[in-house]
Amino acid sequence: VIRGLQLIVIGYILQIRFGRLFKGTINDSFNIVHVLQCLGLSIILIVLIYLISFKFKRRAFLVLLCSITITLFFFKTEYEQWNYSFLPEFLSNYFTTANGSVFTIIPWFGFTSFGGFLAVIFRKYHLKPNFYRNAIISMILVGYTLVANSYEIIRDLKVLTGLQLFEDALQSSYLFVRLGVVLFIFSSFLFFRNYLTNKTILKIGQLTLPIYVLHAILLYNSITGYGLSRFYYHSLSPFPVIVGAICFLVIICLVVLELSKNKRLLNVLQW
Repeated sequence: VIRGLQLIVIGYILQIRFGRLFKGTINDSFNIVHVLQCLGLSIILIVLIYLISFKFKRRAFLVLLCSITITLFFFKTEYEQWNYSFLPEFLSNYFTTANGSVFTIIPWFGFTSFGGFLAVIFRKYHLKPNFYRNAIISMILVGYTLVANSYEIIRDLKVLTGLQLFEDALQSSYLFVRLGVVLFIFSSFLFFRNYLTNKTILKIGQLTLPIYVLHAILLYNSITGYGLSRFYYHSLSPFPVIVGAICFLVIICLVVLELSKNKRLLNVLQW
């Protein structure tokens, strides 16, 4: 819960333009919801869901997490039509993109709940013989089905049942496609897990928050109002973008790895 709250607070801090704050005003985009706020609240919700279901068998927790993912994805079109004006703007921003929020809790919490679902599966069965082989095969098969056939599956369900639910869900089929892509990526990490034991790679994996904070400041104008996107937004051709992105990624990781040697500075970056 503390970690979730930390992510929410850091997300808001990154959206402050301190130049305007010193002049006695705050930027309009301060209270929009971006990825860190969504992640922070999602972590807290996962904890609450666990507390609600822990008295039952672990299967109840699994079913609840998976059901939340499917529900949020299927009913996305319906949720978007709801009126959240009865909530204060900083709260309604967690549910609607009308004020500029990017990662609202609906539907993006669905990915976190599915991640929790996978975590329980791995926690329970990872020591079983051939678990990783079966997990990789299963994720590739499910991922391919979602990427290649999500729209068709929902369309066929609509034809079979005639329910408006599936008609509306056609517009959000891309969420299932994205989930399939996530499974492909996850399966690739599982496949190469024995080769990802380099200490530097593991260290980078432990420093993803400070990497995110630093990249947000340098790339997306966070805090200072000045970043690369301020000067090069939609103005570069593909080749310098690709080369620049690779160089930027390498430099950011090297800088954070160097900063990690200074524990006080690292604590500032990741609180």
